[in-house]
Amino acid sequence: MRRLVTGIFGIEILLSLIAFYAFNPVGDVNTPNMIYDWMSLSFYDELPWISMDLGMLGELNISYSLGIDGLSIWLIILTSFIMLVATLASHTIKVKLKGYYVLLLLLGTTIFGCFAAMDLFLFFLFFEFMLLPMYFLIGLWGGPRKEYAAIKFFLYTLAGSMMILVVMIGLYVSAIDPIATGEKAGLIDIQQPLTEQVEVVQSELAQGNIEEQYWVRTFKWAYLTDTGNYLPNSIFSSNDFKIWGESARSLAFLALFIGFLIKLPGVPFHTWLPDAHVEAPTPISVVLAALLLKVGGYGILRMAYSIFPEGAIQYGYLIGILGVISIIYAALVALASKDLKKMIAYSSVSHMGFFLLGIASLTNEGFMGANFQLFSHGLISAMLFLIAGVVYSRTHDRTINHYGGLAKKMPKYTFFVVIAFFASLGLPGFSGFIAEIFVFLGGFSSSTENGILPRSLVIIAAIGLILTAGYYLWTLQRMFFGKFYYREKEKERSLVDLEPVDYLMFTPLAIAILFFGLFPQIFIDGVAPTVEGLINHIMSSTTK
Repeated sequence: MRRLVTGIFGIEILLSLIAFYAFNPVGDVNTPNMIYDWMSLSFYDELPWISMDLGMLGELNISYSLGIDGLSIWLIILTSFIMLVATLASHTIKVKLKGYYVLLLLLGTTIFGCFAAMDLFLFFLFFEFMLLPMYFLIGLWGGPRKEYAAIKFFLYTLAGSMMILVVMIGLYVSAIDPIATGEKAGLIDIQQPLTEQVEVVQSELAQGNIEEQYWVRTFKWAYLTDTGNYLPNSIFSSNDFKIWGESARSLAFLALFIGFLIKLPGVPFHTWLPDAHVEAPTPISVVLAALLLKVGGYGILRMAYSIFPEGAIQYGYLIGILGVISIIYAALVALASKDLKKMIAYSSVSHMGFFLLGIASLTNEGFMGANFQLFSHGLISAMLFLIAGVVYSRTHDRTINHYGGLAKKMPKYTFFVVIAFFASLGLPGFSGFIAEIFVFLGGFSSSTENGILPRSLVIIAAIGLILTAGYYLWTLQRMFFGKFYYREKEKERSLVDLEPVDYLMFTPLAIAILFFGLFPQIFIDGVAPTVEGLINHIMSSTTK
């Protein structure tokens, strides 16, 4: 089973690299791009999936739509790489192997689906189904409190999903597919250039000249980003529709943002993460930190920011404050943590705060830093949780103060620990530094470009860098330097250095972290057109 799954994820790495080689950063010519060129979509394809004739109420059309752009290409590559690493790390799993690997394959499928889906209904299907394999992987193969951690993870994420579902229902009753609607109403010839024809359909729709039986309701992400495709006087057609005195579009942005913030996670919705990490087996902690958290960040940009762009401007300052709180609060908790795995879990919350700060700035630099942070943290967090797994697999003990002088007993292991710790604290030359410097550049330029983030807020966020260095260097000093020591003398012999399978996991991660720290341009070139298009889309929403 292990060899089969390793081979499958190895093939997926090859396929993702082929996709990267053929990827066009400015997008291919396809149906959405002929109307919305700012999306920079490549490999776009769709198949009819669910269709229902609603009679006088029109038609429901859900398609199996897939595509890749700058937001998703590197996350897809990261997913294939991390899933292979997690499979190699699964050599520590000894029971119920068939069920474990089936669930691991299902989990990989749902993550790939989230990053490739271009239909909101399809995205939600993958996003929701992701809960099932993760729940069982933690609940069946986890630590002593595995049931509690699995249920807590499930309920938190399910609560966020319900908020997303409410917005989806609102979008269903608000938006139409302009091309399919135009075809039914006889306003579009699919063989002719579509842009001007779609503008005619939108104009006729706004004037109420298209009868209801011609409406084709849709969940396609491309069409949901354009308010011209919304029915007149519908709940999300404009900011005039109020709920409890607040614009429905603003509330929808908040619902989507909070729904994905729980998954990210950000303070104050982060409390499920440390429990899930501590109880999950090492390979599942790797997938959870490196990939599932990134689905939350990706969803914020893909759904909340692009469908309700005015909300990104309205709540930008609040998002920046949440980011700074996440950075500093989680770093302080990590500094006080006695459990190595819990310290790394809180460091993940802190580093996702930099993502929030980057997207709050609404600048090209900030968005680039936020996307780089998603990718870079995926590599670094995977390595950090593998590091925690090495000592735990030997002694079943993760308490930092129980160890000392491990560098003398395990020098090769210590070498990789130093790389991972220094990369995570943002040392120049590693990928973490590139992500954080772009976030700070975007934060500082935000005050002059759009006035959303004051520079004082960004300066406060810089305190998080000091705290991050503090808890990593302190852990390094206590666990790895000085005289060798382990609390339980009879287990000292089990503290042996890395095995061959460990090198297969650590070496590629270390090389990738160094490579993208020294040569970030390969990442920037693929992401820049999408980032620029999304920023322009958001900022242009103020003029509509």
